[in-house]
Amino acid sequence: KELYKIKKNFEKIKVTKKIIEQEMICLKESFKQKRLSVTVPLHIGSQGWKAFKKWAKFIEPEYLPSIKDITVKNNWIYLQTYLKKGEKEEYIIMDLKGKIIKRVFLPQLKSFALYDSILLGGGLKFYDFLDNSFYYLEEDEEDEIWKIIKLDFNLKQGKKAR
Repeated sequence: KELYKIKKNFEKIKVTKKIIEQEMICLKESFKQKRLSVTVPLHIGSQGWKAFKKWAKFIEPEYLPSIKDITVKNNWIYLQTYLKKGEKEEYIIMDLKGKIIKRVFLPQLKSFALYDSILLGGGLKFYDFLDNSFYYLEEDEEDEIWKIIKLDFNLKQGKKAR
């Protein structure tokens, strides 16, 4: 059932060599950790990274997609974009009709490579939103523990988006 149509013109982010290199590093790490074994034929996976790169078809678009992720919860739409400021990523918070309520930059979270998440079917999230708060998991690899972090922000509709 269609609720509303939302038309937005988000800033286009050009795919750079640096972005492609970062994605390939992430993907190579996933390959080494055998997280891709579900989707890669055994005879390719056992031959190593070079064989995988030859087998896989990598498409390099001119621009990144407008939306990296979306969460709809409690009558809010949370759009994660690819726009970054330092170590933070942009989230656009809208009402269900598409009115932008707020733009916030939240910590960049550890994630799987874009190619990796597509191959694995996506759905791997280390964060969520609840009651004007952003919750995320932060891994401490050295101590082998996860920390749950909560960041609060105000979503009163009277405030203008930045």
